[in-house]
Amino acid sequence: MKIRFLSGKRQGEISHAPYSQETKLMIDAGLIEEIPLPARGSAGWLKARMEQEKSAAPTPAHVSWGIHKGTQDNRITLEGKCSRPNCSIFRFEGKREFLSRHTFQHCCGAYAEAVPLDVIKKYAEAKKSEEVHYTADEAALFRYSSHIGDSNKHREVK
Repeated sequence: MKIRFLSGKRQGEISHAPYSQETKLMIDAGLIEEIPLPARGSAGWLKARMEQEKSAAPTPAHVSWGIHKGTQDNRITLEGKCSRPNCSIFRFEGKREFLSRHTFQHCCGAYAEAVPLDVIKKYAEAKKSEEVHYTADEAALFRYSSHIGDSNKHREVK
């Protein structure tokens, strides 16, 4: 959207700003005002829309990494999140030696990123102190999958 500064060093200047909570707060506070687009179909409407599109460049994609410990099972997991909205999330809870094979695959159009070495080192350190507690669902699954039965044999899978 097109805005006009009402105070400060840039008073009177016209600029472009994204529609966001911050710009709405600044409008409500009286620091800036929104300059509305010309009426649709008028002479300046198309030019104003093209100008608005040029100013709306996408924010750069940045992956933030975090190491988390599960609340119920105490599993150490590595999570990566992209800064762009509606992008993918990376989650890994395996062995450290397999982590270098994985990359963060963006679905926002940015290139895939490898997990940084310092993050891999932090994950390996955290994984050393991991004490996994299995949940009731996992314990039931393990019991079911390893059940031998009356014949002292596992069930034949066809």
